[in-house]
Amino acid sequence: MEQLDLSKVRHDLGSTLKYRSGPGLGAKVARTWRKRLEGMMKQVRTKLVGQDLMLETLILGILADGHVLLEGPPGVGKSTAVQAISETLNMEMRKVRRSADFIGANLLVLEEFHHVDPEFRANLLFAMQEGRVLFQNDEIYLDKPFLVFATLNPDSGGSYSLSMAQLDRFVLYHQVPFNSPAEELQILHLYGDTVQQRALRKVFNASEILEMQRLVEKIKIPDSLATLIVDLVVSTRAPLSTREVGLGSEFQGLATRSVLDLARVSQARAFLNGRCEIERDDIKVLLRRTLKHKMTGVDEAYREGILNQMEENLES
Repeated sequence: MEQLDLSKVRHDLGSTLKYRSGPGLGAKVARTWRKRLEGMMKQVRTKLVGQDLMLETLILGILADGHVLLEGPPGVGKSTAVQAISETLNMEMRKVRRSADFIGANLLVLEEFHHVDPEFRANLLFAMQEGRVLFQNDEIYLDKPFLVFATLNPDSGGSYSLSMAQLDRFVLYHQVPFNSPAEELQILHLYGDTVQQRALRKVFNASEILEMQRLVEKIKIPDSLATLIVDLVVSTRAPLSTREVGLGSEFQGLATRSVLDLARVSQARAFLNGRCEIERDDIKVLLRRTLKHKMTGVDEAYREGILNQMEENLES
């Protein structure tokens, strides 16, 4: 790809990231919240076997105040994970199929997102972006926190495809794999266990979730890593004339939202691990879960090439 002049973009977006990082978070406070989050995840794991990356992705979505999209075949634990997490939260969780369901809910669960009709999907995407909904000619602001966990089943003949603008509403995406044979054997041994039928203890309420989201924004982003995040995203914006075969004219590069999303989820991962500053590894671990689903309109091999190049840049 042609080398771009990143100096102005680095300055503008780097300043934005430093503003978002706030005055800093104390180590003692970070450790306290980490311990509580570990307790939450320990409870969830009594009902969810394996799928650690899926669990982490959902928790990071909560901490980063970002919507999450899970894709995977039926029966791999997507609904189990969402349900178990919701049991530990003293908030209103609701499975939705109509706009009225948004009102009064903190966590919306939308299964088989690709089957949702365009009108409802448009209302949902508006609510995800704006935090408000138009209902019976009234504009209603939604309760905070307001999060959407949506699922997709691959190759299931979904009625409606998802556009880049729609996928961009999701801060995190995770492709859920099948469990390993050892994990499936463990699931079989647990089948019918009365412990799995018990409701989980509530760990966090809505105000505590909002407090954690506020603290996540205080996680420090070193200048060097702010610049790195910007460089990674801007590297996808090669001029059309320089693009290789397979890139497609629909994709013009990742937008500024991707810079902010990658920074925010990196802050969330640092917070989840009891740290007060993001590290290079946070960016590397979350790169694909934050950016891959937003790179639509490209050949899969070319997209993998872009992501692989980003990961190589992170290694250097």
